[in-house]
Amino acid sequence: MKNKIAVLTSIAILVLGSGTWLYADYRFRSEIDGRLQAAVDSGSYEALSYEDLTFSFNGDVSLTNLLVQQPGAEYLLEKIHVSNLDYSHDIPRKMDVNIKGIRFPKGLPDLGSTENASLGLLLERIAENDAIPLEISYSHRYDPDNAWQLDSVVNIVIPSLMQLDVSSTMRNLPLESLPDYGDTGTDPAELQAQLMPLLNQTELPSFQFQLQDQGLVQAMIELGASDVDTPPEDYRKMLASQTRNAHLFLPQNAQELMMNAGLELAKFLEGGRTLTIKLQPEFNGSISKLQPQIMGAVLTGDINRVAQLLNLELTTQ
Repeated sequence: MKNKIAVLTSIAILVLGSGTWLYADYRFRSEIDGRLQAAVDSGSYEALSYEDLTFSFNGDVSLTNLLVQQPGAEYLLEKIHVSNLDYSHDIPRKMDVNIKGIRFPKGLPDLGSTENASLGLLLERIAENDAIPLEISYSHRYDPDNAWQLDSVVNIVIPSLMQLDVSSTMRNLPLESLPDYGDTGTDPAELQAQLMPLLNQTELPSFQFQLQDQGLVQAMIELGASDVDTPPEDYRKMLASQTRNAHLFLPQNAQELMMNAGLELAKFLEGGRTLTIKLQPEFNGSISKLQPQIMGAVLTGDINRVAQLLNLELTTQ
C-alpha cells in the first residue's frame, strides 16, 4: 500500500511539475512574443522572429538566432541573453541585455556606392562567413518616482578592433509620454510638436563616451592610405598634422579649445589609445536653461563658451 502511495505521489508531482513548467513556458513565450510584436507594430521593424527560446524561473531569457528585418537590412543576432527584466511594466524599470555575434544571411550589406563605403570595407576585413564576432551589452535602470531618472550603459566589443563604452543619466523625461514615432498615420510635424515640450523639461546631467582602440585606427589608416595610394605611416602622419593644425582655420575664440582637442585626437591616431569624451553640463543639464545660452554662444561664434556650458572634456590615454 505504501509503495502504491509513493508511486502515485511521484506521478502527481511529475504531472504538477510538468504542468507548471508548461504554463511558465507559455507565459514567458507569450511575454517575449508580445514585446517583439509591439516592436514590429511600432514601425521600427518589418519582422522579428527567433529560432529558439529558453528561460529560467528567475525570469532570465535566452534567444537563439533572432532574425531582424528592417527596410534594406536583414541580419541575425546569434545569441541574446536578457536578465533582470521587469515584466510588470510596458517600459521595463530595469533590464540587462547581452548580444553575441551578428550574421548576415544574405551576405554583408553592399555599402560600396554609399557614403558608408569605408564601413563596408571595414566589415569585409573583420567578417568571417558573413558573421562578425560582435558583443553588445546594454543595461538601464528607470525610476519614474525619482524625477523619471534613466541611467543607461552600452558596451560594444569587436575583438581585435575596438571597445566602445557609453553611459548617461537623464531626468524629467517620462518615457511613457513619448509620442509613437512608429505610427505612420501621424504627421511628423505633429510628433515634433508633442516632443518639444517634453525635451524642454529634460535634464542630461552626465554623459560619457569612451573608445578603446584595439586595431580600429590601424585598419582605418590602411583603408584611407589605399584610397590615396600612399604608405600607411605617411597617411597617419598627414592626418595627425591636419588634426593638430585644424584650429588655425577657426575663429580666434575657438582656437584654444580646438587646439587642445586636436592634440588629443592626434595622440589617438598613434593607435592603441583610449579616447574619452565627458559632458557634465551646467544647470544640472537642464535643456530649457542650456538651450538659449548655447544658441547665443553659437550665434556669436563663442565656441569656448559652448564647451564651458557643457563642461566638455576630451582626453586620450
